[in-house]
Amino acid sequence: MPYKDPDQRRRYGREWMRRDPEKAREGMRRWRKRHPQEHNAEVRGYYRRHRERIVRRSVEYHRSHPEIGRTVNAPRRAQAAGGGGSHTTGEWLALCAECGGRCAYCGGPGPLHRDHRLPLSRGGTNDIANIAPACASCNMRKHKMTDREWMIRLLNERLASPEFVVVDWWGRDQIQLVS
Repeated sequence: MPYKDPDQRRRYGREWMRRDPEKAREGMRRWRKRHPQEHNAEVRGYYRRHRERIVRRSVEYHRSHPEIGRTVNAPRRAQAAGGGGSHTTGEWLALCAECGGRCAYCGGPGPLHRDHRLPLSRGGTNDIANIAPACASCNMRKHKMTDREWMIRLLNERLASPEFVVVDWWGRDQIQLVS
């Protein structure tokens, strides 16, 4: 050790980390690998000392990024239902952007839910190809129907309207009803 005084040693270590951050990171990784109990004790101690701040920061982050929480919980829900597959938050956001931030079924705006086109209870997976952005109303009312069954039900409900257009966001069909 270059210094016996702990404060001088800390200053020296911080300066060394600024000069060569990659080498410092690698050194820290090696130390953590060789000393797992000491590292865990340090982490637990830090958490005990700063618990309120850590919890507050975590809560703020999850409130401002709800899509992260939903993406993290989706694989667990799919696995419990017997379906496999997964998708990332980036894939979900890209799918929402592809649909213009609107419900894939009714075209309504608002907060979008992940809807399984083929429900997990009917053998669907949690892959992005089986996910559709849906408004809360459509997602709750669709329940265990497939996307095709739901679209047919929506069409039947809206046939009374003078003009209605259903666009299948996955490019299979476009159905237009014009009176």
